[in-house]
Amino acid sequence: MAYECQVCDIKCKTGSISCNSCKLRWHTKFLTMPVSRLNYYANQAKSGDGDKWICIKCEAMNSKDENVILQEEMQEIKNSLQFISNAFDEQNTKIEKLSDEMKFTKRENELLKEKIKNIEFKMNISEQKKKNNLVVTGIPDQKDNDKKVITKILDTLKVPHENDDEIKEVFRMGKKQ
Repeated sequence: MAYECQVCDIKCKTGSISCNSCKLRWHTKFLTMPVSRLNYYANQAKSGDGDKWICIKCEAMNSKDENVILQEEMQEIKNSLQFISNAFDEQNTKIEKLSDEMKFTKRENELLKEKIKNIEFKMNISEQKKKNNLVVTGIPDQKDNDKKVITKILDTLKVPHENDDEIKEVFRMGKKQ
């Protein structure tokens, strides 16, 4: 069965080659290919293995398909990069927020440490004062000076003291209801 040439529309009998993709025939005189290369493709076609010849129409279609595939792959890569970029920006935002929170917490921690130091200092002073304090309960209100009453109690208990000047301060803490 003879097929028409894709260039001149004349039936191909001899001196033609068939496209391995579309199976249409072409006269070899219209192809810009060395004769040795044409013979190579003819021998491959007879043996059924090796390289196959593809016409320029099919090659263009395949090339177009490859371009479409490449464009789709490029778009997928762009989408992936955009996703990664967005995720990276999101992580940077979270890191900045955590960094700000950490700075605030660090400052708050420093302030709390300073407060603790002040409280410990005040407690130390209070403890030192308490070492020299004497708390006496159950003494009824009297018209006498409270300092004199305490001196009498110390004398009665035989607590050594040199004079009344050792007692720096005497005060009442209030009555229970």
